Amino acid sequence: MEHRATAALLMAALAAATAALVAALPLLAGGARTAYVLAVALAIAGLLLAAWRWGRPVAAARPRIDPLTGLADRAAFLEEAAARLAGGGPQALLVLDLDRFKEVNDILGPEAGDRLLALVAERVRSAAPAGSLVGRLGGDEFAILAQAGPAEAEALARCVHERVSRPCEFEGVPLDVGGGVGVACAPDHGTTPARLLQRAELAMYIAKGGHHGVTVYDPARDQRTVRRLALMGEVRRAVETGEFVLLYQPKVALRTGRVTGVEALLRWRHPRRGLLEPRHFLPHIERTGLMRRLSDQVLQAALAQAWAWAAEGLRLPVAVNLSARTLQDPALPRHVAEALEAAGVEAALLEIEVTESAIMTDPRLARQVVCALHEMGVRLAIDDFGTGYSSLGYLKRLPVHTLKIDAGFVAHMTVDESDAIIVRSTIELAHNLGLQVVAEGVGGRETWDVLRGMGCDQGQGFGIVPPLPPEEAAARVRAGTVVPVAGPQSAGGGGV
Repeated sequence: MEHRATAALLMAALAAATAALVAALPLLAGGARTAYVLAVALAIAGLLLAAWRWGRPVAAARPRIDPLTGLADRAAFLEEAAARLAGGGPQALLVLDLDRFKEVNDILGPEAGDRLLALVAERVRSAAPAGSLVGRLGGDEFAILAQAGPAEAEALARCVHERVSRPCEFEGVPLDVGGGVGVACAPDHGTTPARLLQRAELAMYIAKGGHHGVTVYDPARDQRTVRRLALMGEVRRAVETGEFVLLYQPKVALRTGRVTGVEALLRWRHPRRGLLEPRHFLPHIERTGLMRRLSDQVLQAALAQAWAWAAEGLRLPVAVNLSARTLQDPALPRHVAEALEAAGVEAALLEIEVTESAIMTDPRLARQVVCALHEMGVRLAIDDFGTGYSSLGYLKRLPVHTLKIDAGFVAHMTVDESDAIIVRSTIELAHNLGLQVVAEGVGGRETWDVLRGMGCDQGQGFGIVPPLPPEEAAARVRAGTVVPVAGPQSAGGGGV
């Protein structure tokens, strides 16, 4: 009110100065009139500036509320948290981060995403004890500061997680929201908002990465978590700067030795650690939520290579691995169609490889997606067959073209009768269903001969041809038949 009164007085002075100028002008002439006008104009400008400065604190004093959720925004939350923590006593900071929020935004649109955030905000607010501070830190991250000791804080976190994880529905689509909640307690884990927030977020990342739901900060895990976060940062940078590359491993017809196609295998050309296989980085990519973006990059690069080979007269089908999360995206067929059109590649040259576990995560949705891909002309292969929980009876209801027997069975089949029986039975059943069979992990001539005797169609592995850069892979194809080496069994492969 004081600021408004001062601004009003200044505006009144401005009005008076203007009136004086108008009244005095007829009495002046020539240079005197010009000087007078300039002097009064400068005075008016000064009064306007002063009025603006005095009136500005009125706007700054407005409460800082997140307009979407009605909760305190990040700045207001941290400011109030600092005041409360300064008062001492046991307090706990809880940080919640949602799962799969980006997918909701991408698939159902930003409006559905906003509605979901508003719903989650209400659930978080209803779970918080009376007198607690509740805020939205940004994006899909929420926080609660409550007066609670460690045991009470963990119980509160589990209550928040349970409420947020309750099913909901948007536009007829059932959503399983979920998320991870990290907890840090004052004074044990810190006494400032910045320190508590850092440690609560570390605990939250552990909760999400291990699918624990709730995790309380543990100093013993701190260094390991920091190292993992550093690696996750490197992974994010690698995706953005193009450090991931594709190698191509030929698949060979066992009866003729001719190359029938290639599988695109992902590698990370790390600036310090050299060429890394997927087991060193894929779990971290899953945690960062970059899997779909990386899958898109892999698909685009593989199709670009297929086009380049076709332009050189080499018509070579390319297989690309997809993760379980990518397969559960209803928009996948559209993304694949757009990638094929952009690359100028016919659908018959693309084969999508998915694991049994990826299909069984959500069989209904997986069937919907793979049927749409099949209608486009894309071929489908079941990768690592024998390691999941599906059956050939279920797979026959899918438009599958190829079944790939896991390297774990193939690599030891010449010395383990049980593995040999599994491989032989799988080949016979697959053929009865009209499927082609590829044996992974072929390590040498002996395994090649046994598989050929069992009627296996194709083989793949380090003992035949290892993963190669595009130029070398094309050279091996043009060279004609491929002869397996004689050597120890060695499994190969691995991709996105």
